[in-house]
Parts: sequence; structure tokens; C-alpha cells
Amino acid sequence: MQHSFRPRENRHKVVLPARMRAGAGQVDVCIRDISTRGMLIQAGAPPARGTYVEILRPACSVTGRVVWSKHHKFGIETRGKISIARVIERRAVSREGGGTPPVNQGGGPVHLSPRVDPAEQAARARARAAFLQYAALGGAVTVGALLLAFALYSGLSETFANVLSQLH
Repeated sequence: MQHSFRPRENRHKVVLPARMRAGAGQVDVCIRDISTRGMLIQAGAPPARGTYVEILRPACSVTGRVVWSKHHKFGIETRGKISIARVIERRAVSREGGGTPPVNQGGGPVHLSPRVDPAEQAARARARAAFLQYAALGGAVTVGALLLAFALYSGLSETFANVLSQLH
């Protein structure tokens, strides 16, 4: 029986800050090396073997499965090929109507802002819409009550003026 081993792919040594999404939360991680099929990542608490994770960088995100974990480092393997240039890229990909904000212009540490969960964003939008509906309804009721009060005052003041003139 003959085993065929494929040669190990070239690794590119890097130190790239990134965010990792595993489950519901996101944490800061550091990509230590990268190939077209996987990454070596350093994290405070590496995920368990078999966990699917998403590694978020300014220009792209990479999804893979944790294939090994030891101490504060772990390796992920991806199903498709990774664009190493896109992962290393320090600028966000241009979006419609938006610019490409530079990352780490000052040479200091990179702080990536957490991405907003679409479900959480939708819940906030619904809450804002409900608040605005109640505010509009309350404003309309207040204006209606003021108009009714003015009409009653006008009508009653004429009536009382006539009664008072008849009494004198």
C-alpha cells in the first residue's frame, strides 16, 4: 500500500491583528502565519478543535475549522483558497458610496471595531421605529387636545359673554 503525501505549502510569517468570531462573540487575535489553505493564530483562549471560526480583517474575512490547538495558538484549515494579499491588506475594501478608511496610519496598535450583529442591528431599528411611532402618536393627540380645548374655550366664552350681558 502506497501513501501519497502532498508537500507542505509555503507559510508566510506575519503578525496581523484581527478579530475572531466563534459563536456569538468576537475576540482580538493575532495571525502568526498564513498559507493559501490555513492560518496559525494566537489567542488568549483558543477555540476547541473542530470549531468553525471566522477571522475578520479590514479587507476580508476567512472562515475555517480549527484543526489543532496548543497553549495560546491554534491552526485553522479553510475549504477554499485564501487570498494572502487580501488578508495582509491593511485597507478596507471600498464599499459603494464609501471611502476606504486607512487602518493603522499612525504606526500604533490596530484596534478593530467590533462588527454589529445584523440581528442586533434589526432589533435596535425596530425599537427606534416603535419609539418614533409612539412619539408621533403622542404629538398628534396633544395637538388634537389643544385644538379641542381652543374650540371649547371660544364657544363657551361667547356663550358666557352673552349670558353676562343679559344679566346686566
